[in-house]
Amino acid sequence: VAWQYQKARPIVGSEAPLLPPGHNELATLDTPYGRIGLVICHDLDFADFVAQAGRKDVNLMLAPSADWAVIADLHARMGVMRAVENGFWLLRPAYDGLSQVASPKGKVVHSEFDIDLDERVFHAEIPMLRRSTAYPHIRDYLPFLALAFLSALLFLARRGNRSHEPITPQS
Repeated sequence: VAWQYQKARPIVGSEAPLLPPGHNELATLDTPYGRIGLVICHDLDFADFVAQAGRKDVNLMLAPSADWAVIADLHARMGVMRAVENGFWLLRPAYDGLSQVASPKGKVVHSEFDIDLDERVFHAEIPMLRRSTAYPHIRDYLPFLALAFLSALLFLARRGNRSHEPITPQS
């Protein structure tokens, strides 16, 4: 047993009354091939929680999941977004959902719906190279930085317009 992990964010309503939340620390394991991270299903939806993977230089995130038809596509896309934000490869096997392998650039290199599979095995090559991103470190500040940048641009644009005299039509 490499590690034991209890789901950190049980689904409100269906799991929360029966399953106490695990600790708030992202599980990681160092291997000769790189650092592997683990989250379970709904944990992958929380950017603040998964940002630990980016700060811990995770190369590959394992995210076993169980979906249902209404959320399967959206839930899979959210996982790919977390891979891009944090620069890791994503291996997301999903029961009753979309199993995927996605690169740190967001390219889905393998994808199959569970109900379409004759066997519960699929193959994909995953180079254990991560892509460094700033997002895990500045994620809370990003909206404020964007707002400050936009404000500065608006200020400069308005200030630049004042230096020109208005053009009056000549008759």
